[in-house]
Amino acid sequence: MFHINGIWSGTISNEESSKSVQGYSFYRYDLTGKSFSATIKKEDDSIYELTVRIVYEDKVLARGFTRDEYGSVSISYTFPAND
Repeated sequence: MFHINGIWSGTISNEESSKSVQGYSFYRYDLTGKSFSATIKKEDDSIYELTVRIVYEDKVLARGFTRDEYGSVSISYTFPAND
């Protein structure tokens, strides 16, 4: 699951596909799979923080943020292989 907060646009993906996303304020996207990534760009020149998180069972697996004007965040996470 991806949690994204701010004014933003970008791409979220798993090992099977990618999806273009955009929004304002808090959004949540659910994806299934073992490997996830997101590249999200802040779409304003404010000083407010853009935060992107990959969350599983209420645990934050990856987190990134920027306060830069029109800054971007790239994060990824891959679940360990079961041996």
